[in-house]
Amino acid sequence: MAAETDIFFLYKQGTEYYILRITKPSFSNSNEAEYDRVVEILEEKKQELVEKHHLQDATFIGEYQGLPEGDGFYGNDTRIHNVWYANHEKKGFIILGKATTENEFWQSVKGKYQKPAIFIKNVQLLTLP
Repeated sequence: MAAETDIFFLYKQGTEYYILRITKPSFSNSNEAEYDRVVEILEEKKQELVEKHHLQDATFIGEYQGLPEGDGFYGNDTRIHNVWYANHEKKGFIILGKATTENEFWQSVKGKYQKPAIFIKNVQLLTLP
């Protein structure tokens, strides 16, 4: 059984950054149809947020399927400060974290990510109720 988890999608429009936090429902790993439906639900929720916040022309930077380090990613905050991201070797995937310095960010990172990390002073966090 795959547990319910948050997925984070990073977009940039102009000089503004946006993180879409979408909860992926739990599903049975042994049921392909159930997995396919969960992927559809995730895409529908993402599209709903993109349209609601007029991000159709925004640049998709990457997706993070993990638990970002730092406060702000999980509560009801709508702005997160001092966010870093780095690209994964697998195109379309990133890692996110909140840190004061790039060195602090890299100390919390595990995996095959490409340096340098990119700093974002302010990010707007968008979620569905």
